[in-house]
Amino acid sequence: MKSPMKFPEYEFPDNGVALVTGAGSGIGRAVALALHQAGFHVILVGRRREVLEALARNLGNERASIWAVDITRENALPPFISAILKLEVLVHAAGMFCADSIDRISPEARDRLMAVNVHAPLRLSNLFLPALEAARGQIVFINSTAVMGSRIHTDAYAASKYALKQEAGRLREQVREKGIRILNIYPGRTQTPMQREVLRTEGRPDAVIPMLQPHDIAEIIMGCISFSRRADITDIVVRPATN
Repeated sequence: MKSPMKFPEYEFPDNGVALVTGAGSGIGRAVALALHQAGFHVILVGRRREVLEALARNLGNERASIWAVDITRENALPPFISAILKLEVLVHAAGMFCADSIDRISPEARDRLMAVNVHAPLRLSNLFLPALEAARGQIVFINSTAVMGSRIHTDAYAASKYALKQEAGRLREQVREKGIRILNIYPGRTQTPMQREVLRTEGRPDAVIPMLQPHDIAEIIMGCISFSRRADITDIVVRPATN
């Protein structure tokens, strides 16, 4: 495995704890590397234990632990969460892509899409609110530029991400007075396994198009969560440059 990407230096409290879902690949992996480099103990969350174990070994010290779990399984969450008393950063990078339109998606696929992209991150956030409040922590939702425009009315994936945007906004209003900050970040096309699936469903798996890199998104997130508490950065849209 390649050496971890080098990120700019950021100042955070000593002995901070961060949790990243979808940490095994793509943007989640890049964010986990950046948080670890910044001095956090990073809890790596995903379904594939062997991938998380490989990443933890790559990080090379004791400031990493793994939680191999399907976060859509409600009964799997409380036993682990009860042991975390303080959490500085919670990053929701786990996500699911579906190419179906709203009028053609099966009920089972729709339920799974909403469970992964909306219900699980909101449930996890609410379960962690006591720990986040104790640390005046921050929540980051990785959304998508798919929510920009008319696709939310026709595209099942875009509709699920739009629902996440709305729910994250409601959560922000609930926790603002608790000192918890919430950031929504909307990446455009990014070089990830999910994007490869998107291109495959578009019928152009070998297309060469402008793309962001996962570490680009990680660097933006680190800058936002390290920014002064005088500011509340709520929504960041990031698109690949076309030149």
